[in-house]
Amino acid sequence: MNQKVHQPVLLDLNNPVFQRQLFKLPKTEQRNILNTLRKLANMTWQQVYIDHGLKWEAIISKKGPNGEKLYSFRIGSGFRGGSLP
Repeated sequence: MNQKVHQPVLLDLNNPVFQRQLFKLPKTEQRNILNTLRKLANMTWQQVYIDHGLKWEAIISKKGPNGEKLYSFRIGSGFRGGSLP
């Protein structure tokens, strides 16, 4: 089995577009998203893959910078985050 699935999820929240969007949201939505991010930070990739609440799914229409598959997951009501595997 791929060793990456047992590694903890690393979050990079330094993207200025993400930060601007987050800071524009009402406090309750900010709190919900930050709670989900806190949950992710305490998970391994294997846990992310099997967590039904995150609704992990492949993005078929786009590829990562090196041609790798991209995935999205639910981070709040009406909000999705993106990930490289």
